[in-house]
Amino acid sequence: MEKPSKNKLSQWLEVLQQESWQLELLVSGFAIFLLIGTYDPLIDLGRHARLLAIDSPTYTALLFPYGILLAVWFALVFNLIIHVLFRGLWISTIGLRYVSDDIDFDYFRFSRPFDRFLRRKIGSFDEYIERLEKICSIIFAFTFLIIFIIISLGLFIGLVALVKFGLSRSDLRGGMIDSIINWTLLITCTLYFIDFVSLGRLKRVKWLSVVYYPIYRFYGFITLAFLYRPMYYNLIDNRFGRWVGLLLVPYIIMAMFLASFNIVTHGYFPTSRTGKTALSTSAYDDLRDETTRTNAASIPSKYLDSGFLELFLPYNPNSDDKSIEVICPGLTPAKNTGIKIQGIISFNNINNRRSDPDSLLTCMSSMHELYLNDSLLPPQRFRFYQHPKRDNVGLLTVIDVNFLPRGEHALTVKTQLPDSVDGRDTIRLQESAYIPFWKE
Repeated sequence: MEKPSKNKLSQWLEVLQQESWQLELLVSGFAIFLLIGTYDPLIDLGRHARLLAIDSPTYTALLFPYGILLAVWFALVFNLIIHVLFRGLWISTIGLRYVSDDIDFDYFRFSRPFDRFLRRKIGSFDEYIERLEKICSIIFAFTFLIIFIIISLGLFIGLVALVKFGLSRSDLRGGMIDSIINWTLLITCTLYFIDFVSLGRLKRVKWLSVVYYPIYRFYGFITLAFLYRPMYYNLIDNRFGRWVGLLLVPYIIMAMFLASFNIVTHGYFPTSRTGKTALSTSAYDDLRDETTRTNAASIPSKYLDSGFLELFLPYNPNSDDKSIEVICPGLTPAKNTGIKIQGIISFNNINNRRSDPDSLLTCMSSMHELYLNDSLLPPQRFRFYQHPKRDNVGLLTVIDVNFLPRGEHALTVKTQLPDSVDGRDTIRLQESAYIPFWKE
């Protein structure tokens, strides 16, 4: 009973193979359409991840899976577009063959060198169609193989980062055990990488199998290699597939190179446009791009057409929390920070009822000094504010500048920020913003 079952399965798979081009085109077309539609939400997701990373170093780790997701997105779009182009070329050759059959080289009566060259390089039209069919199928399989390899690479880098983070928080940092773990990771991952790019050559070395087998199983489990391992070995078990397999690493390196490719012009224009010699669009709400997120102070516009100037100072937990703890020790925070579960299921409270908003506002306001044209302004009245044009919360004040004459002026903000002096963590008044503006 087992043999007929296998024969029936083989027949079914052969039928699918012959008709797979339809499924490939269907999947590629829908995938490209859906991926292009998800570009804006993907960029918006990255914007929120970067904002969280600015607010707290704890959330910087969110940028790593986002980078992997972005790499997968670009790999899918690029490969599937290439697949559709080649599959379209293949379909066009099928239609052309129906019209003109095979290539008749005798008809052209080329001279002997050209005739020999073209017959050898082109061959029959049917063989050309068959080669295109193989290339299309390989590209489609190669696309999803690349995706899982990128995910596996991300999981491996995440493992290394997790180990390094654990060592940095333990007493093993800088010791012998730390060195042993680092060298072990380096040697074992190098062996696994060499085996992968050499299409499994290390598995053929019998004396190495005793040592390498547990390493192979460990990294295979960590990187979820079982998801793509059958496809990988099926690809490299023939000559044509081995050539494609050897392109895996160069493909990833080339993709990283293209993503880093820049054309540099304007040789005398400074790369860094910070400081008082340049205008930064991030300081003006009407000029800043919606996708740009910054932790810098801002005003509505560089042109002031009234006697009042709005100034927004964002709340940056990464630095401001340390200053608040020094300036106002014992101050009760307004929220219990961290990952919380609130909604249909609730485990803990976000808001801290014991907190005093007036004390919080007084403390946060005392962190800043404002200077108008190098003259210290008297303490301004701040209010908590959630900026409508940027996903920041912070302090807002309105400064009376009606006495200023028409022309250029500058607003300088100095903030109590953390600073390390002789290995000791302290706070120091530092210039945090310099914003030129023009009063009409």
